[in-house]
Amino acid sequence: MKKYIGEIGIFEGKVLEVVDYKNTILILFPKNFRAVIFKDNLSLFKNMDLNLEGKIVKVYGMLKKYKGSYEIVVHHPLQLEVVK
Repeated sequence: MKKYIGEIGIFEGKVLEVVDYKNTILILFPKNFRAVIFKDNLSLFKNMDLNLEGKIVKVYGMLKKYKGSYEIVVHHPLQLEVVK
């Protein structure tokens, strides 16, 4: 994943856990990857079921590295797609 930092792309994987940490949602995947929804954007997700544990999810956006983990910051529900 390192070579894709700073690029816009798609990550697909099985969600291991969804954590609500100080009004920030962390969607944790294998391979040290996470999708992050910051509190400023949470109101956009009020109609979306974020109970994603065990589901296959696609995340669209720019790949970043933060504190040793790879992540995509999710600004809008269209960046998340439940595949299965």
